[in-house]
Amino acid sequence: MESNSNTPPIKSFTSRKPPITFDIDGEQFVAYQVLPAETFGRFAEKVLMLQRAGSDYEGPDKLDLTLSETVTVLLDAVELGLAADSAQRVAARLSDLDNPIDVATLSEVLLWLLEQYGMSGKDADSAVDSDRPTPPTSD
Repeated sequence: MESNSNTPPIKSFTSRKPPITFDIDGEQFVAYQVLPAETFGRFAEKVLMLQRAGSDYEGPDKLDLTLSETVTVLLDAVELGLAADSAQRVAARLSDLDNPIDVATLSEVLLWLLEQYGMSGKDADSAVDSDRPTPPTSD
């Protein structure tokens, strides 16, 4: 069968990438290689909440979360972004006195994962900025 030379080439898009691996204190964890758009939005929202609640965040939209609320947001983000086995192991280490993961380390990991999923620190900052109300202008 002859191909029609007038047919434009087909552009192929693929989102298949290898899983994202990282370690904390020598223990290896796996994050999903790509998050579906809706899941990514929820993951990014959780991570940005943690960023706005961080002690070094100075913006006018700073969040004041209790430690319990912070841990809940951390666990939500972990469940959204990490493969099931890795998410379970991270969750267990959040309460393990012998082999703990602290809030600061896990927050750093989640921000790094957000970058791996394609949202840079600048993108995160502008996403946080876009949540801020725009002051009225006087003409």
